[in-house]
Amino acid sequence: MGIFGSVIRILKLLFLKMGFLALLHHFKTHFKKYFKFIF
Repeated sequence: MGIFGSVIRILKLLFLKMGFLALLHHFKTHFKKYFKFIF
């Protein structure tokens, strides 16, 4: 149970990290697009 719980915690952290990085990358690409559109 203890080992299983720690594994789930690690997986959750990894998913959060991946999601954050994906969101950041997505925002960067769209920001460039909007930046070109505005200026």
